[in-house]
Amino acid sequence: MRTKISKMIFLAIAVCVMQTADLSAAENSNASVKIKVFPNKILYLPGEEATVKVVVENTGAQAEKGALILKEFRGLNESRVVGKEEQKVVPPNGKEEVAFKFKLGAQEFGREVRAEFLQGETVAAQGSEFFSVASDWLRVSITSLFHSGEAADRK
Repeated sequence: MRTKISKMIFLAIAVCVMQTADLSAAENSNASVKIKVFPNKILYLPGEEATVKVVVENTGAQAEKGALILKEFRGLNESRVVGKEEQKVVPPNGKEEVAFKFKLGAQEFGREVRAEFLQGETVAAQGSEFFSVASDWLRVSITSLFHSGEAADRK
């Protein structure tokens, strides 16, 4: 039994590492477009409505046009589109912010939200962030160095 659980944990870690490596290896086709993703909380209750702010920054001299898509990933292979803006124009040297709201399911534990700025079929830029879903915060061990005071000790 213990060996089976160890193999499952190893497999889950391997999949997460491969998915992260895939994201970091993917080059943005448009270096002037940057995306940042900000969930409004790090812990949600099952079934709660989540709000995620996406900031698209254009550091170039030309306006950038494209579609902005927000996807939610959970488990090992489940994903869904939770928000989309078909026509997004980001002015030269400017920023655009979009707040997406969507209902979370009953499944608990970690989630990734990934925003993609598409120009045609090409992903021009992407960014992601993580949060947890749990009815009891102790099940997901939400901790932060900034809340415990340890961050100041590490400087």
